[in-house]
Amino acid sequence: MEIMVGQNYKITSDALNIVLNKKYFKKDKEGNVTTDEAFKQIGYYNSLHSALEALIEKEIKGSDQLALMG
Repeated sequence: MEIMVGQNYKITSDALNIVLNKKYFKKDKEGNVTTDEAFKQIGYYNSLHSALEALIEKEIKGSDQLALMG
């Protein structure tokens, strides 16, 4: 299973878990950010419902942090 959620997240699964992945941009040997995209696993869950709840929680907390910085 692979479900894209917005532009920055996707949900995948393995034999035992539902996996929440977040998009990032790779770096070259000098440490400069490239245009190559990849996904990093950021959480493992026992159900799709749990994974979606975690995603909502992460997005809410992330938007609060951005508002406080501005």
